[in-house]
Amino acid sequence: MRVHDVSGETHDWRFEYSPAAPAHAHPLFEVAALRLGSSGGSSNGDVKGRPTLRKELKEQSRVGGLIRKASDAQRLLKEAVVEAQWAELGNHYGTQLLNFSRPRGHGVCDHNEFERWANILTSVPYAAVGFHTFRTQRSAEGRLYGASLAAVGAGSGIYHSSRGKYRSLGRKIDYWAIALASAALVRASRPGTPRLATATSIVLTPFQPFAVVSINAAVVEADFLRRAIRRPELRRAHRLHMGASLLGGAAFVGEEFFPKAPLIHTAWHLMSAVGLAATGCFLDDIDHHGNAFL
Repeated sequence: MRVHDVSGETHDWRFEYSPAAPAHAHPLFEVAALRLGSSGGSSNGDVKGRPTLRKELKEQSRVGGLIRKASDAQRLLKEAVVEAQWAELGNHYGTQLLNFSRPRGHGVCDHNEFERWANILTSVPYAAVGFHTFRTQRSAEGRLYGASLAAVGAGSGIYHSSRGKYRSLGRKIDYWAIALASAALVRASRPGTPRLATATSIVLTPFQPFAVVSINAAVVEADFLRRAIRRPELRRAHRLHMGASLLGGAAFVGEEFFPKAPLIHTAWHLMSAVGLAATGCFLDDIDHHGNAFL
C-alpha cells in the first residue's frame, strides 16, 4: 500500500493483521485514510474522522512552524554574534593602528622590571651612533643629525624610566625626538633641502609624529637606494640597513598586536640602531662626494 506522510514523502507499507495491534492503529494509516478520501470515519469506528485528523495535522503544522521560527531565531542570533565579533576585532585593530601612529597612553612595553631595564639599556646605542655621527660628519647638517640621534637615545631612556602620570608625557617625548631626528636626517642627506620643508616637519611633529617619520624615512630610503645602485661600495651597507630596518619595523608594528611578546620592544631598539648605524656610511659618502650620485 502506498502511503503519503505529513512531510509529503511517499512510502510503501505492508500492513499485516494482528489482534493486539490492528493495522489502522498506525498513524500513517490515518493519514492514508485521509488521502484516500475517508469521509467521516470507518464503519467499525476505529479510524479517526477527517475533522479530527485535520485538527491533529494543523497542530503538527503549528508546532513545526514554531520549531522553524526558533531555528531561524537561533541562526539570526549566531549571525549577530559573528558580526559583533568582527566589529570588535576591527575596532581593536583600528585602535592599535591609531595607537602607534599617534602616541596615546602609556604604551604596551615594560611589562616588568627586567623588560624595563632591557629597554633602558638598549636606548644607549642610539646615543652612541649619534655621538659617532657628530664626531665624524664635517657638515653642520650632519653634526645636527648626530646630536638629534643622541636626543633620541635620551628620549627613549626618559620614556622607559618614567612611571605613573609622567609616562604618557615620556612616550610623547620619545616619538617627538624620533620625528625631529628624521627631519634632521633629510637635511643631512640632502643639504639643499628647503627650510620650509624642515619647518613643516617640526610644526607637524606634536600632532602627527608617525606621519612625519614615515615621509622623511621614505625620502631617505629612496636616496640611499639610488646611491647604492650607482656606487657598489655602498651596497653592503645598504643591505644591512634594509634588513635591520625591516626587522625593526616588524617588531615596532608587531608590538601593538602582540603586546605580551617578551622583549619585542628591545628587538625594535637593537634593529633600528643597527639600521641607523648603517646609514652612517651613506652620510659619509655624501660628506666626501656630495650629492653627485643622487
